[in-house]
Parts: sequence; structure tokens; C-alpha cells
Amino acid sequence: MRQCPQCRKKYDQTWTICFHCNQPLYDENIALLPPDIRDEFNALKVLSASVSGRIARLEEKLQAFGANREDRPDASSGFEHTPPEPAVSFSSEDPVISAAAAEKKGEADAQSLENKIGGIWFNRIGVLAIILGMGFFLKYVFDNNWIGPLGRVVLGLIAGVAMILTGEYSYRKQYKIFAEGLIAGGAAILYLSVYSAVNFYHLIPAVIGFGFMAVVTLFAATFAVRFDSPRVLNLSVIGGFLTPFLIFVHGIDPRLFLAYIAVLDIGILGVGYFKKWAQCNLFALVLTYFTYFSWFVSGYRDDNFRIAEIFLTVYFGLFSVIAILHNFIRKQQATSGDMAVVIFNGIFYFLANYALLSRQSLRWQHLGFLPITLGVLYCLFSYSAFARTRGKDQKLILSYLSLTILFATITIPIELKAHWVTLGFMIEATVLVWLGCLLRSAGLRKTGLVLAAAALLKLLTVDTAAFDYSATAAAYQVVLNKRFFTYLSASVAGLICAGLYQKHKPEIGAGERNTATALVLTSAFILLVNLSLEVHGFFATRDLLAAGPYTTGHRHAPVRYYVEQFSLSALWVVYSFVLLVIGIFRKFRAMRIMALILFMLTIAKVFLFDVSSIGRGWRILSFVGLGGVLVITSFMYQKYKNKIFGFIAKD
Repeated sequence: MRQCPQCRKKYDQTWTICFHCNQPLYDENIALLPPDIRDEFNALKVLSASVSGRIARLEEKLQAFGANREDRPDASSGFEHTPPEPAVSFSSEDPVISAAAAEKKGEADAQSLENKIGGIWFNRIGVLAIILGMGFFLKYVFDNNWIGPLGRVVLGLIAGVAMILTGEYSYRKQYKIFAEGLIAGGAAILYLSVYSAVNFYHLIPAVIGFGFMAVVTLFAATFAVRFDSPRVLNLSVIGGFLTPFLIFVHGIDPRLFLAYIAVLDIGILGVGYFKKWAQCNLFALVLTYFTYFSWFVSGYRDDNFRIAEIFLTVYFGLFSVIAILHNFIRKQQATSGDMAVVIFNGIFYFLANYALLSRQSLRWQHLGFLPITLGVLYCLFSYSAFARTRGKDQKLILSYLSLTILFATITIPIELKAHWVTLGFMIEATVLVWLGCLLRSAGLRKTGLVLAAAALLKLLTVDTAAFDYSATAAAYQVVLNKRFFTYLSASVAGLICAGLYQKHKPEIGAGERNTATALVLTSAFILLVNLSLEVHGFFATRDLLAAGPYTTGHRHAPVRYYVEQFSLSALWVVYSFVLLVIGIFRKFRAMRIMALILFMLTIAKVFLFDVSSIGRGWRILSFVGLGGVLVITSFMYQKYKNKIFGFIAKD
């Protein structure tokens, strides 16, 4: 019997591991092995001994259970469950295993880089060098007229076919990277040879050259499917979309050209779906619309409208269906690539259709029908995705929803004009904030706030500057005008959004906790600007109707100007007082601070501007009115001192 070096207990010489402490038991010959082999051997010994021990214990328990079965009518009732022995695990923290793993990882990384350089990069560079060398050789031959046009084309075809056949043979011999390079190079030489035969030497008609290139593309795609090579499929995709351009797109019937692109898309998407090569979808999408736009810019005529519209819709449908197949049929979560396909498909389809319909402007007066139709369609897609995935596939749902928002936003400036655009943006912003609170999406809420900010900026600058008093002086009515209605709608929209933020406050992150307060103050500011503009508009239109000079001179200014400045000061004082009262009794500190700031601005206006710019009587009224309100305000702070500071402490 021997003694374990770890627990000092006796063990038999046939043991490879101590069953008392799981210590590996070394043999003298094992120590002579290389370190890496010894580490692997010891790990296998530990695992083998553990499995052998567990099997022996299970056999003993089974024998004991069989011996007692006759004495126990219900064996299961008295069977004591023994928990399984803990499995032997090898973590990266074990010094023996970690050292071996680190050494093997370093060797694997070195071999991987070496394999990439020697097996892949050299292959690609070598194929490119062969193509360039063949080109230089052919140029030298052509310059010296050693071979005629037909011989040159035939020589290129033979070289391309030879490279493809060699690649096929190499692939069967398990030289995958080498074979892919040869296939790619051979297909490129075939494309160039046919291109030369059609455009340089005019040896064959364009239709025949088109068909030949299509066959080369089909062969490359077939090779990709047979040997599971997405790289060759990408090559065939590029070659397929280049084919119409290589034989001049102007000379092809639009129906044949657009149908060819559709068939090519069907093949690519079909292969990508069944082989699960989703990366090919975005590649095909970009090339499809690029090819279409190239044809539209250079070869479109007005009589091609119907055929272009049909095939555009076909392209849109194909790339829309592929997202449905991936996410609804296969129940797969959308990836970033799927999101890109969905979003770019919608955007490209809209741009292509808008350009197409703009050429038909006499027939299509309401171009906003296009984006609103797409917005409704993507809204239905979003609802369907939400219902099918129960809200789990957030990427797909937000992709559809973002397109809905985009097209709804685009519709507004296309169909509406002037202040109606601002009003439409405000309504959309409110809807987005509501959806963001309902779906608990901070992105939707922030998008709504950004859109509202843009609409407010337009309202304060473009819309206000565009309001022409001279054109509306006779029909102008205080409050009952489109500017007042637009400003009031903006204030109401801000208050609605603030209410939504306040209602869903527990569900909103810390970064948006003060948004409700900011929205309320912004709404109050907009209302103040609105009322101030109404005061100015009232006196401006009266001055225009009286045909009197509307100047700002302080000595000879008309009475209307004095009254206007006094009215503005009075408005600001009263408005400040109202805000202060609301802030006190609603325990709203931010509004009280806003009221105090507005009070200070009014004081500055009265003391620095009104004192020298308005008549004596109106000046007296301004000072007396301001002083009276300030005294009342001071009295309120003194009377409700305890309550106000109690509110402040709670705020």
C-alpha cells in the first residue's frame, strides 16, 4: 500500500486518483513526459478516475437495492435518494489547465494569422495578379496585332473557363479558399471578355451578351449553394447587377431590364433565406435600388411610368416579405441587419416613388398621399409584429414604428402650408410622447420632444415673421386669428405632454424626471408670447387702418404707441402675479421662480424703457400699477410666509 501525498491516507497501487481527496497520483514515468502532454494526461486521469469511481458506487447501490427489494413491497417509499457526486470541472483558474489553455490559445492565434496570410490573402492577391498579368499580356498582344478581335475574346473565354474548372476541381479536393479565388477570377475574366465582345469589337448582339453574363451569374450562384460559400454568392450578386451596365443600359428594353433585376432579387433572397445568409439581403437591397436609380436618371421616359411603378412595388414587396419570413415564420428575433433592410427598403421605395410621381405632377396633385399610405402600412406592420411577438422583438417593432413616424412627418410639409405645418408637427409630437409613455420607450418620447422643439422654433421664427399685418388689417380680430390659435395649440400640446410625463413618472428614468416641469414652463412662456403678440397686433392693425405713422419715437409718438407699451407692461405684471399665485397654491417652486424673473424683467422695462418712451400720463399709470402689484406681492409673501417656505422645503 502507498500513501497519498495530500491526505496521507493509504491507497492501492492500481489507483490513479485518491478517492479520499481527489488528488492525482503520479507515476515516476509520468514526470518524464513533456509538460503539455503531462498536463493533458493528468487531466484525463482525473476525469477517468472520477467516472470509474461513480460507476462503482452506483453498482454497489444497485446491488443493495436488489437485495432488499423482496423485503420492501414499496421500494420507492424507503429508497433514500443520494445526491450525485459533484462533476469534475476544469476551469480556466486551475493552474495546470490554464497554463496549457493559454499556451494553446497563443499557438492557435499565431496559426490563424499565418493561415489568413498564407491561405487567404496570398490567394486573393495571387488571383488579382494573374488577372492583371493577363491584362498586360493581352494588351501587349493586342498592341502588336498578334491576335485578332475574335481570338482575343476566345482567349479570354478559355482562360475564364479554365480557372473556373480548376476552382471546381480544387474545391472537391478540399482547397476551399484556393477554389473560391479561382472561381472569382474566372468569372471576372468571363465578364470582361463578353463585355469586350459586345462593346469594343461588336462581335455579338447585346441580347446574347446579356444572356451569357446571366448564365455566368447563375453558375456562380449555383457554385455558392453547392459548396456553401457566401463569398462566391456575393461575387455573383455583383456580377449580376453589373451585367446590364456592361452591355449599356440604354440599349435594353425597360421591361426586360426591370424584370431581370426582379428575377435576380428573387434568386438572391431565396438563396439567402434557405441558406440563412441574411447578410446578402442588405447587399442585394442596396444594389437593387442603385441599379434602378441609375436607370431612372439616364434612361427613364414618361411612357415608362406604369412599368416603373409596377416593378418598384415588386422590389418593395420582395424585401418586405423577406423580413416577414425571417421574423414571423421562423420566429427569429430581428438583427441589426434586418432593421437596416426594413428601414432602407421603406426609405428607398419612398424616394423612388416620389421622384416618379413628381414627373407626373399634372396627374398627381396630392403627393402627400404616398407617405401617408406608407405610414399607415408600416403602422399595421408594427402592430402585427407587436401582436405576434408579444412585444419581445423590440428591434423589428421600432423599425416599423420609426418608419411610421418618418412618413407621417414627411406628409405634413408636403400637404400642409404655413402654420398648418407647425400645428401638424405639434399634434404628431404629442402622439409620439403618448406612445412613448404607453410603450415605455424613451426613444419615442425623446423623438416627440425633438419634433416639438423644431415646431416651436418654426413657430417663433418663420410663422411669426411671415404674419403680414398689412394684408389682414381690415379682417384682423384679436384672439380670433390663425396665429393665436397656433400658439394656443402649442401651449396646450406642451401641457398635455407634461401631464403624460407626470402620470407615468414612476416608469420614467431619472434623466427625464424634470421634463414635465420644463414642459409646463415652456407652455407658460408660449402663452405669454402669444398674448404679447395679440396686444401688439391689436395696436398695429389700428394704426394701419388709421393710416398714421407707426414709429417708436418717444416725443412725437402717437397715443396708440403709449397705450401699447403700457398694455404690455400691465400684461406682464398681471401674468407674473397669476403665475406666482399658481406657484404658491400648487406648491410649484419652478413657476414661482419664473414669476419672479418676469417681475424683474417688467421692472427693468418700466424703469429703463417706459420712463423715457411713453407719455407722462401713461408713465404715471405704469409706475403706479407696477408698484401696486409689487406691494400686493410683497404682502402675499409676508402673509403666507410660513406656507410658502414650507412648500419650498418640501420642493
